[in-house]
Amino acid sequence: MRSFRIPLKELLGNLTETIHLALCVVSVGVIVSYICVQSVSPAWSTPGWPSFNKYPKNIENAALMASIIGAALTALFFEAFRARLIKIASLAVLVPVAAVIVYKNVDISGMSGSIQLVYIAVLLSSLFYFFKSADAVPAPRKANPLVIIAAGIAGFSVFFMLSVVYWFEYPLDVHHFGEQFTSAADLLAGGRPFITFHWPHGLEDTGIAALFFTLFSRTDVPTMLLSLAFATGLGAITILLLCYGMRLDYYSVLVLAAVAVFNYALGFGYLTSYIFALIALLAFSRAARGYQFFLAGLLTFIAHVYRIELGVYAFVSIIALLLYQAAGALIYDRARLRGTAREAALYLFGTAGAAFFMYLVLGWPGPEWYKTVFYILPRYHADTGGLAFPLFIKSIAHVYSVGQGYPKEWTGITLLITILTMVAIITGYLMRNLRQAGKIDKFPVLLVFFSVFMLKTAFGRSDFSHIHHAFLIPAFLLVLACSRVLIASPLKAPAKILLVGLLFSFFNFESVRLSFADKPLLPHPALFKGSYEYLSGYNEPPPAQCSNSIFSAQNLARPDYQAFDRFICGLKEELSRYGINEKELLVMHSAALIYPALGYGLPTKYYKIGLAITEEMQEEMVSELERNGVKALLRSNVGLTWYDIPDWDRLPVHFKWARERFDMDNPVRTGLGALYLRRDLNQQFDHGP
Repeated sequence: MRSFRIPLKELLGNLTETIHLALCVVSVGVIVSYICVQSVSPAWSTPGWPSFNKYPKNIENAALMASIIGAALTALFFEAFRARLIKIASLAVLVPVAAVIVYKNVDISGMSGSIQLVYIAVLLSSLFYFFKSADAVPAPRKANPLVIIAAGIAGFSVFFMLSVVYWFEYPLDVHHFGEQFTSAADLLAGGRPFITFHWPHGLEDTGIAALFFTLFSRTDVPTMLLSLAFATGLGAITILLLCYGMRLDYYSVLVLAAVAVFNYALGFGYLTSYIFALIALLAFSRAARGYQFFLAGLLTFIAHVYRIELGVYAFVSIIALLLYQAAGALIYDRARLRGTAREAALYLFGTAGAAFFMYLVLGWPGPEWYKTVFYILPRYHADTGGLAFPLFIKSIAHVYSVGQGYPKEWTGITLLITILTMVAIITGYLMRNLRQAGKIDKFPVLLVFFSVFMLKTAFGRSDFSHIHHAFLIPAFLLVLACSRVLIASPLKAPAKILLVGLLFSFFNFESVRLSFADKPLLPHPALFKGSYEYLSGYNEPPPAQCSNSIFSAQNLARPDYQAFDRFICGLKEELSRYGINEKELLVMHSAALIYPALGYGLPTKYYKIGLAITEEMQEEMVSELERNGVKALLRSNVGLTWYDIPDWDRLPVHFKWARERFDMDNPVRTGLGALYLRRDLNQQFDHGP
């Protein structure tokens, strides 16, 4: 291993080479996207925002896939032809063509350059150097495992205490709180996902809340909020997993401390979603013996049950790496192919074995789970939701951009530029190391693969929070790679500690930029004091309320909780007046917390009626509603009050059933929305509209 030195000239050269690669990759992306727009016909297979507004989502998907493939092929071209003249010529050809396409076909009004691109260029150059000269970026001295464990416990405690006050003072969210509350209660009652309840995400929401309900022998909102704080605390463990996987060792403690004490921009609560996916990736990357590959497969299935889509992304990332290793063995050393096949078989056997064992013990995941997760939902999401990426084509961009504004859209462009360049960097690295495919540093490679698959979640939904969340893992990878380069540099130890600490203290991982202006909502001492007060008051008896004693005095001290409870009182009066009992009320569209507040059970497994995606699922939902004798529909004015398109388009079977059986023209007004009665019931009462 050669000694590590990065003179200024090499640093500038590395940055220049990275910018050149990024420009070529982005230009190729623009060109192939334009080709897709011109050659792919708009089509929609499921109801949703794109089909209703005639936004060609299938073209967007094709353009995104073509851009990723184009980035990989560009990197392979540069690996095959390394002459500087060829690289300059490629830039001279690609950039002008892409610029003309953008000028003529992309709505650039209001869009401006972003300082993010400066940070991205520097960080990508660090990642480029990390993969280009991995043998020259040695890891620091290995840390004592006890130190890392102690740091994890301390970090979890700090994150938990900081987040208790956050969740107890979070605005009442009858949609998200409701889906977690009702799904956890269903699980405790022996329910099975997608049979008795249409799960939202997995055990991350449902399982932790159910565990807390069991441990504290209480099924109420304060207990659920504590479970959310616990899940948020797991973000500290996720950070340590990322640091450990990138071999920062003792610097992992520094990173965690910097984030916990100074970084107010990092929404670390979202990191808990990745915890088991990262455990699976880390386990596979460090596996050397047979049982370790089996264990990695088992952990991947746990990641899938914990957070459905992220477990799938971890699985396909590992499969992609196994295929790469198999290709290297097939080309250079076929004797290694047997070993790779054995590793793959053990990994797949571990995954399948975990699934089979869980089904035998719990009765799920069963056929309904796999049909919904791997067929119905992917097919549905392929043509629904989403953002106008990667090109803001003038003929369609105005449909989306109304009310959103370009500054937010620029974040999506930055994510796309980052991922495409990362694809090119990793492709070159894998090509150079194909001969020794089994000896590469697997964890950062798996993180790049994982980041690419996360694009499906980032651009598959119609709100920007998913883009910010998808930026967390690639942003961490970039900053961790930059830290490895700093740690291995000839700088003195105090300078390394200072630079790494500052980087993680003031880096905004959601928008990928340095931010020295982010301030906490409350100083840390106030957060700790507030959390202590909430924990101290947890065991106080609940006050008198209409909401079935699911709120504490601390909850009801807040105006939004008070208003909700007051409206529950009014709704109870109306339901009593018309003789509407448990399971005879359907809440539309998603305000599931109303059910436990009333003390009612859900009349259908679709707590959010929009989850009845297919005609078959809607018929099943209607059948459940008829079987339970539903007498009233409440179109809630809280929670998720409406979908992006009308019911008659998204839910035609349900819409027809509701119109035929309920008086939709004479609602009973309540504080929580309009109450529609069955026609035969409505005729028994004389009330005004």
